[in-house]
Amino acid sequence: MSSAIIALDWAAIGRLPDLEAAKILDARARTLERISKSLFAERGLILLEVQERRLWSHLDAGGGQSYHSFEHWVAEACDYSRRDCFYSLAAMKELRSIPREDLTQIPRSNLEQLKKVSSSVRLLPQVIQAAKVLPERQFVESLNRDHSQHLEIRQPVVMAPGEVCETFEHAVERVIVYYECTRAEALEYIGNDILGMYPVEEQA
Repeated sequence: MSSAIIALDWAAIGRLPDLEAAKILDARARTLERISKSLFAERGLILLEVQERRLWSHLDAGGGQSYHSFEHWVAEACDYSRRDCFYSLAAMKELRSIPREDLTQIPRSNLEQLKKVSSSVRLLPQVIQAAKVLPERQFVESLNRDHSQHLEIRQPVVMAPGEVCETFEHAVERVIVYYECTRAEALEYIGNDILGMYPVEEQA
């Protein structure tokens, strides 16, 4: 992935003939799709490298001072996506036995499934290839069928109409915008927050 993404010149695109504009925007959409697919893994791999090699200590935090910790650097470099960064870092630590070039070709949903299987299964070439190309549901089905796993296929959350649902949907939308994540990931964030606030041990 390129270290920089050049912004589109929308005024120029608006002046282009339809066919030329269509080709440019089609290419851009496909590029963004590839970036989106690799973003979670690449972000985690960057953090893993910076953390383990203490690369943050070589960077200028301003005023000639270096960062005093890895967390300090993350707060400055990734403030908007800080929480998601730590999710991706944890995932890459758990999946570090898989080659990095493979990890960046696997979407987040399938990376989350790979975390649930044994290392002997997750390292199989056919499993890694399936993780790259199959939608999550089909990937889980293949793991269960072909490798005797017992993974659950996540079901979509269906809400009944009403004011409570509108509030919930506003919360989901806000998480999606704030963390630049999918709806499924937003629901996971919300669920983890609730579980953290009300752990089982404290229930009556």
